[in-house]
Amino acid sequence: MTKVRVILFILSILAVSLGVAVIEGQWHGVPEARGAKLSLVVHVNDDDTGLSATVDYPDQDAYGIVADDETFKDGTLEFSIGGIMASCKE
Repeated sequence: MTKVRVILFILSILAVSLGVAVIEGQWHGVPEARGAKLSLVVHVNDDDTGLSATVDYPDQDAYGIVADDETFKDGTLEFSIGGIMASCKE
């Protein structure tokens, strides 16, 4: 999660410094969890229906995992993935 945190942290600073809360896009990282490093891609959308996200783990051929409870407030993105009991706060 370290690289993901760094990427999201930098994006958060940029968004706040520009006075804009922009998180929409595709974010890549190689976090480490329980000693394993897996490629991670987070796809974030923000439209008329609100914030939504999906997560891909290409190393495991897992794509389009729907994230739950997405929020982006004060430059911090939070979401969880109930099916695999995972969460992220950046």
